[in-house]
Amino acid sequence: MLNTGAGHARWVALAAFLFAGAVPAAAGPFSAFPGTWNGDGTIAYSDGTKERIRCKTVYSVTTPDATDLNVAFSCNSDNYRFELNGKMTADSSGALSGLWSETTRSVNGKVTGQVREQRIMIRIDAAGFGATLNLVTKDDRQQMKMDSAGGGSTATANINLRLAK
Repeated sequence: MLNTGAGHARWVALAAFLFAGAVPAAAGPFSAFPGTWNGDGTIAYSDGTKERIRCKTVYSVTTPDATDLNVAFSCNSDNYRFELNGKMTADSSGALSGLWSETTRSVNGKVTGQVREQRIMIRIDAAGFGATLNLVTKDDRQQMKMDSAGGGSTATANINLRLAK
């Protein structure tokens, strides 16, 4: 026997609610990023010196479709400190745009790049400074390579990060 009237409407509403809850949220380009990521790596300078660095990145997705990302990225060593904050947006083709600032050097500029699946390729520019950053995310791990040039020197950083539990 089929339910009719208000009782039937409640069952339909409950079934729709339960089914909708079982469907995962849309996976946007930054859906794997939210959280705090910690790790270490090395930075090599153009004068041949190299040192270990410790890094932390905090990502927050600011839109339900995971197309906007806020980033707070910092690295420290005995002789080096770097603090980068940025906001990026990815369009439907994966093109990135946004703004960034590096607080320890009072530098800021534009972000451009591309995101494809779990790989991000970024270019950041400002007067007298530029850097490229390639980031690959696999599950709870990220590998980052950053090449920067400014102030008459260059540096390359290779960093491995892990999502904090």
